[in-house]
Amino acid sequence: LEVVALSPTGEYLAMAVPNALDNETSLQIVRLADGSTVKTLRFGQESHVMGVTWTDDDQITVARAKRYPGEEFLRNTGQLMATNRTGDKQRTLFAYVLDDGTKRGHNKDLGSAYLEKVLDKEPGKVLVNFYCWEMDCGEDGDTVVFKVDTRTGTRQEVERIKDGDVSSSLVFDTDGIARIAYSEESDGTPKLSYRATATSAWAPLPKSIAGYHLV
Repeated sequence: LEVVALSPTGEYLAMAVPNALDNETSLQIVRLADGSTVKTLRFGQESHVMGVTWTDDDQITVARAKRYPGEEFLRNTGQLMATNRTGDKQRTLFAYVLDDGTKRGHNKDLGSAYLEKVLDKEPGKVLVNFYCWEMDCGEDGDTVVFKVDTRTGTRQEVERIKDGDVSSSLVFDTDGIARIAYSEESDGTPKLSYRATATSAWAPLPKSIAGYHLV
């Protein structure tokens, strides 16, 4: 097994299960009471899943991954997929989908998306960090955070940090407000900003409390 996640109700397990050839991983949902498999889902030929996350009692989000030739580990592709527990309502949240002949791909996200936080006070909704590809946004692309409804795919931009040639990681409070942003300069020097309150403007983190590791 690659990843196992227990549902919020404690009734189900969502598992990333590799096939016999180990060249593909499916998402398997199991009912704990009797060990029965509720659903097994594939997310593309020779595709893997990682970051299995329950966003509500019956809703799951996964990151799509690939294992490239010569590598033993999985690489996150920056694509996010969602499904309900029974698998009949699957949705691509973030991806760049190629056109199929005259049919235009539904998603055209020019970047990589990573699930950052499940919003416990808003069932089914999450915060997603989105980093635009350098080839499309240049070296000075912003770090953008979206609030995403994993049931409908609806997204709302809630944060944009103009951080120049670096990508910022964020620390959120329990209400989903970004309070700390950190990155590294090209020489490895940490760059840290914070909000004293949820509505404060970003300011440099005081050197007296700044460090390399934040939780």
